[in-house]
Amino acid sequence: LFSLSVPSAFAGEEIRLTTGEFPPFISESLKHYGPAPHIVTKAFASEGVSVRFRVFPWKRAYITAKRGEEYVGSGFWLEAERRKKDFWYSDPVYESRWAFFYLKSFR
Repeated sequence: LFSLSVPSAFAGEEIRLTTGEFPPFISESLKHYGPAPHIVTKAFASEGVSVRFRVFPWKRAYITAKRGEEYVGSGFWLEAERRKKDFWYSDPVYESRWAFFYLKSFR
């Protein structure tokens, strides 16, 4: 939900982004807030921009970023048409497939 192509006006500045808990990928208790925020932090750093994340419940993360006062974006959402009207969004930072395994004898 945020663009990784940072205008030069942000260079040398700090931006603040919201997100929600989604362990083991995103968590307030993980180093660098987890691997997903760490990737984004490194990408912005390559453009001279530091990032500060704040973890909220997901709905509050969205609303807080949408207000655009202290936080200017939110990260790590599934693409949804209803959010496209409120935010610019980046290409996927991470993609995965979910699979569930169970014993055949458990049927």
